[in-house]
Amino acid sequence: MISTRGSCSGRPCALQSASHHGRQQCKATTPSRRAVGCPLCVQRRHTFGRPSPALGMPLRTPAKVSASSQHQPQTVRQHRQPYTETIKASFQSVQSKAASVAAALLLSVAMLTAPAGAADFAATGICLLGNCKGALAGCLADGTCLENLACLQRCNGRPDEAGCQARCADLYKNEAVDKFNTCAVSVNKCVPQRDDGDRAYPVPPEESLDKEFDLNMVTGTWFITAGLNPIFDDFDCQEHFFSVPEPGKLYVRINWRVPKGNDFVERNTVQTFEQRPDNPAILLNHDNDFLNYEDDWYILSSRPDEYYVVYYKGNNDAWKGYGGATVYTRDRQLPEKYIPEFREAVARAGLNWDDFQATDNSCRPHPFPNNLEASANPGTFTD
Repeated sequence: MISTRGSCSGRPCALQSASHHGRQQCKATTPSRRAVGCPLCVQRRHTFGRPSPALGMPLRTPAKVSASSQHQPQTVRQHRQPYTETIKASFQSVQSKAASVAAALLLSVAMLTAPAGAADFAATGICLLGNCKGALAGCLADGTCLENLACLQRCNGRPDEAGCQARCADLYKNEAVDKFNTCAVSVNKCVPQRDDGDRAYPVPPEESLDKEFDLNMVTGTWFITAGLNPIFDDFDCQEHFFSVPEPGKLYVRINWRVPKGNDFVERNTVQTFEQRPDNPAILLNHDNDFLNYEDDWYILSSRPDEYYVVYYKGNNDAWKGYGGATVYTRDRQLPEKYIPEFREAVARAGLNWDDFQATDNSCRPHPFPNNLEASANPGTFTD
């Protein structure tokens, strides 16, 4: 850690915000003694103030300003220049060290990749320091981005490492995180892409698709009531809003909740799909800015105004070949009467219905904080 505290005559010297032109000044805790060994204190005293006279000493009459002293302001500015340059250089040094610390943190994180050797991590660090110093420093200075790094580090070596990393991405989102991901993953390719190919989620057989699917039937509100992939599909309160603004195009606003302790974080996004002209059961979501992600939907089965079953697979700059499957219904709860149809539809695509998990769309409110619960229940207090 770089300390912002110095020593003034053997006593602590603290940086304080000055009101004079927005500068910072350093005040000794004992103003009557001269600050020694604290450059910022020396600077402030020498350029902006005078030592106060000792008690009992006569005050001197201010001397008249002579013509030779008319250049005093320029002399002060010249004297301040070395200190200004020193502070500027120190700040740049702090930025550089912050980027280095952030890189060190990131090197201990698996990121969204398969386990790699030491050589891969070294190459990643060199790439980050060479191309993403600004994004690294910004991440280090941002609380949410730092929490994301710490979260990712805790995922290292876990059996569910990929799912853990995806959960971190769901929990910690802001501009600093996005800027770092864009620089490190998309622009400079510092982090190798995880490539699962078609092993986990292959393209489903043509005969498994619902060729009679009508895109107009999905307009309105739907709920995901069952999902296959726990990383992406099993969130609570998945209420989605669909519209078809023109033939062959689908807009969807997606809402979901990410659990956090006994509470949750609400997330949402908007996606746009285009229906394949040669196959109404295939919807494509491509050309996205963030991580250049793309999702392909395959409609396995549908019943107008009741349900439709989606199998999907996708790619982004961090992970190629992720996927899953979901059941959309008008009801908030999975309608048991259609489970035989769901089972048959997913089996045609090589999936097992028993691997699906029902979701909770009750969309309950945030829980009361502990102190409010105690206030609402006076009996919980003890003398």
